Amino acid sequence: MFSLPVIEKISKIALFGMIFFIPFSNATTEICCGILLLFILIDKCRRPDFKPLAWPGIWVLIVFILLCAVSLFNSGTYMSQSLHALFLKWIKYILVFLALPLVLRKREDAEQAVGWFLISASIVVFDAIIQKCFGFDLLRHRPIALAQMDGHNFSALTANFKHYNGLGAYLVVVLLMVLALLVSGRQIWRKRLLVLAGFLCIVFVLTYSRGAWVGFGAGLLVMMFLSRKYLSVLSLAGILAAVMLLCHGSVSRVLSIFIPGGDSSRYEYWQNTLLLIKQHPFIGQGIGTFMGRLHEQSPFLIPIYAHNCYLQIWAETGIFSLLAFVVFLGCVLFRACRVYRKSADPVLLGAVCGLSAFLVHAFFDNHLYSLALAFVFWVMLGFVVTFSDQDVSNR
Repeated sequence: MFSLPVIEKISKIALFGMIFFIPFSNATTEICCGILLLFILIDKCRRPDFKPLAWPGIWVLIVFILLCAVSLFNSGTYMSQSLHALFLKWIKYILVFLALPLVLRKREDAEQAVGWFLISASIVVFDAIIQKCFGFDLLRHRPIALAQMDGHNFSALTANFKHYNGLGAYLVVVLLMVLALLVSGRQIWRKRLLVLAGFLCIVFVLTYSRGAWVGFGAGLLVMMFLSRKYLSVLSLAGILAAVMLLCHGSVSRVLSIFIPGGDSSRYEYWQNTLLLIKQHPFIGQGIGTFMGRLHEQSPFLIPIYAHNCYLQIWAETGIFSLLAFVVFLGCVLFRACRVYRKSADPVLLGAVCGLSAFLVHAFFDNHLYSLALAFVFWVMLGFVVTFSDQDVSNR
């Protein structure tokens, strides 16, 4: 029905559309995702070539999926939620991750995908600036978030995200990608991205997302370690610190990290999550059952996520599943770091640093369980594998 060139074209358009619409529309992102996976299936039925997936880490990922499935034995009355979480969330996201190296086999296609990611992010930054100027964003008319922490009031930008932490988690990935391209020293990147980097720094600070700030620091350390451009990276850190000093309330937000009780509600959820873990530490309570189990155990708490992705994975699917997930991520990042040492690929550097920052921030929030941010994570992971593969094949 479709020729192979048409299938490849539709797959790429669907992938680019999915990447572009991640921060704007869950429905459109899901539609593009469905089209992408459908045409990859058609392509692989006609041309069963899976060489881009032939690396050791893939087996650890398969073990992780199997261990998630084992947790279904403890799902009980929440079986429908568990099946939904397993197949329509985790497995779907993993298929998206696996789709990137299959679709983006040419360097120009992979760079075009990153280009769509940055174009989309530029619109988000513009939307956040409009929100700062007029009090609401253009896309969803969301007002600036007003909150209080330790007696200090702050107005945090959210753009079209529901929460300022969501915007912070998204922007930390984008910002580190842009900074990695600037640090690379390529003049073409400097001309195109310098203005974007400036606005990104301002909007990123005005999210007042402490978890994102901590993640950014970790990402900069990774960038310094890998690129060995210590002066350039320290200069970037100094610029961002200067922006933070100029923004009202940012210093008190940083200091609140070290104040006891500053995050009492988050600690309360962590403590209750640990109680759930103690009940079934090895195979978990059942994937997708966290909020139901939390409500059963502590009905006085609002049934939301654990505010720590790693604790929630442990609570739902057990310690072996969490270890498999962490080992899988370690395999991806270790391989990428080894490849970067030889290729000095700035896009790979940006993807590794952005992913590292996201993973640090995920220790304090629920990003792997937010549709938009989960797509950001798995797409970024796909970029890491894709550019690693291409840099290896080009040597």
